[in-house]
Amino acid sequence: MGLRILCSGYLIRHPVGGLIWHHLQYLVGLHRLGHEVYYVEDAGWPQSCYLPESDSVSSDPGYGIGYLTAALESHGLQKRWCYLAEDGTSHGMERETLAEICRSSDLYLNLSNMNWIPELELCRRRVLVDTDPVFTQIGSHGLGGPFSRYQALFTYGENVHQPGCEMPVGGARWLPTRQPVVLDLWDASPAVADGAMTSVINWTAYGDCRHEGRVYGQKDREFAPYFSLPAESGECMELAVGGGASWSPAAP
Repeated sequence: MGLRILCSGYLIRHPVGGLIWHHLQYLVGLHRLGHEVYYVEDAGWPQSCYLPESDSVSSDPGYGIGYLTAALESHGLQKRWCYLAEDGTSHGMERETLAEICRSSDLYLNLSNMNWIPELELCRRRVLVDTDPVFTQIGSHGLGGPFSRYQALFTYGENVHQPGCEMPVGGARWLPTRQPVVLDLWDASPAVADGAMTSVINWTAYGDCRHEGRVYGQKDREFAPYFSLPAESGECMELAVGGGASWSPAAP
């Protein structure tokens, strides 16, 4: 018999393909394994909804709700979500229904540490999945509150607590994990034999963070050692790179 699992994420506030695809692997994967999966998200802070078409922010979640509901419906997860807007209104499930889901859930998965509402205290077991190592531990993505709220903490930082790893841990014990992948959702068409290896990256999404005398940045600070990789490997490589963003996913 499957579990009742409530997940939270960052999909309505930031409805872009990579992030939707990232968190959808959890929702669809758990659903296919036979679990009863629900999704919740709250506004978090004023003007928190990003509008990709105009590259602006708003308190109106309409665009993100349309984006997410289409994605969920295509995988049999319709009517299993709730968004709590900045004006206090609920979209999808009613807030009372969400509270009942929390009370009866077997597990709450906080994906990316970007949500917390009082009802989540009703969940009998709470797990945080850190998807942005270092920045989560130093408090840049702290909407999920203190780590003591959770019975287990996971991170994509696979070398955490290992010798030689200087990753901050925020005074907590972390278990390494990896991004789940639902294989048949990915196009596995054969690559062109002489084609370039390609990737899409964001150069920087928000500014540097300082912690205990050190500065932590993103690819704008850390990517330089990889510039010589094509020459060293003999492989043709092509990157599509996004520049600095005017909008930050961290709460002000």
